[in-house]
Amino acid sequence: SLFILFQGVSVLLAGVAVVVLAKLKHGIWLLPLCFALGAMADFYELFQRTHDTQLILVCVSLLLVGLVRLWQPPHSLKIAGAWGLAGGVFALSSPVLGFVWATATTLRWFPRRRSDWKGIAPLVVAASISILVVSPWVIRNYYHFGKLIPVKSNLAYEVWQSQCLDDDGILDSSSAFQHPWATAGPQRKEYLEDGEMKFLSKRWEPVFESWRQDPLGGLERIANRWFSATIYYFAFTERDKEYVWPMRFKRVYFPLPFFAVLVLLALRKPPLPTDLQAALLIYGLFLIPYVL
Repeated sequence: SLFILFQGVSVLLAGVAVVVLAKLKHGIWLLPLCFALGAMADFYELFQRTHDTQLILVCVSLLLVGLVRLWQPPHSLKIAGAWGLAGGVFALSSPVLGFVWATATTLRWFPRRRSDWKGIAPLVVAASISILVVSPWVIRNYYHFGKLIPVKSNLAYEVWQSQCLDDDGILDSSSAFQHPWATAGPQRKEYLEDGEMKFLSKRWEPVFESWRQDPLGGLERIANRWFSATIYYFAFTERDKEYVWPMRFKRVYFPLPFFAVLVLLALRKPPLPTDLQAALLIYGLFLIPYVL
């Protein structure tokens, strides 16, 4: 019951964040309509799946609002420290979200000119606090694995999974469910025999070898992931394809954010409003690691 409540709250929070930032004077009906269609298109992910989707949705909503409010470096170091605390929580919730926070904050707060270097204190404070928040998990990882791992230990596996295990570079059930803890198959046996660090370290060489032998194939996989992240929704399981009309609806709705970005960039004269710039920055930064 609590998890279902959290699912509803996360979607409501995202909707409120969008409404507050939109400041619409005309076509107010369009915003709730698009949001409702999005909730329908991602109904399973938002309301039925028990994973980290809702936590990340809450963090993205808070990141968007915070980035708009702190588009320029704050004069108060306490506010910078609070933003750093939020950044550490974002990183612990999702390494990619931590990357988005760190990159966006640095791009906005880093001094543009030498004469502005006295104003770097907020960025230093925010970065330091975020590192302190993440540090207990880093220490825990070093204690257990004997290696300095900022947040996520299985990066090597996920790169190998996309580059070597999957046929086109777009993760689906046939490749994802070969994960050591998804299926009691050869990978689980290897994982238990070698231990996590050795198991992961053995994944890098096939990745490098794959790029050496077929660099164009590697680029094609990246292109496939970009296409699947922006324009065309690929079914995760074969069973999904059986739901013909829901799948068609999802595929019609799925590319709308990307097309909206193109329309904004083509029709809006710069500079764009701060809230749009923040949304575009988060959208682009969040996709980059997954696409690569």
